[in-house]
Amino acid sequence: MPPATFNCTRCQAPLTPGSTQCTNCGLTFDTPVPYAAAPGYAAPPAKKTSPIAIIAIIGAVGCLPMIAIMAAILFPVFARAREKAREDVSMNNLRSLGLASLQFTQDHDEKLPPLDTMEHFKAAVSQYIPAQNGQDLYTEPGANVPYALNAKISKKSLETFSDPTKVVLIREAVPHSDGKIATVYVDGHVTLETPGP
Repeated sequence: MPPATFNCTRCQAPLTPGSTQCTNCGLTFDTPVPYAAAPGYAAPPAKKTSPIAIIAIIGAVGCLPMIAIMAAILFPVFARAREKAREDVSMNNLRSLGLASLQFTQDHDEKLPPLDTMEHFKAAVSQYIPAQNGQDLYTEPGANVPYALNAKISKKSLETFSDPTKVVLIREAVPHSDGKIATVYVDGHVTLETPGP
């Protein structure tokens, strides 16, 4: 499209942009002749929404309730799986600590390791525990608190117990969501049980 030109209203001669007088007839103007607009780019025409896009939008909106239902079903499953993993790791930790305590006992005239503080216990049995690649066996997974030691039996001889299978050595301090706690006994066996009153 050619740029717009302005002509004199009296003689119809083309006018020079910016001038205030016609060079042909001498007619004067109150305002200068405007410059022609520079050629520009026209805005692209608006795209029409295709039927496929409309169907895709309806499908996406229709899927949102389905996703919400699936999330409501799966979140409890994931929570139970996480809790089960915590139980397994904790029982394995206690099993390792129980075996280390038994090895300490065998090397120290059938006397249990010190159980008054976690620091004393850790110092006594750490040599009997293999390297754990940075895993902390002395802390409950997920709770980040140390296991509870049975300080009443600290450094006692095994012969003082009539039934070591019923004497708690170490147990979790924080119960699981179902109220159970993992416990290792003096004989080394580990259980997951509901604590008594």
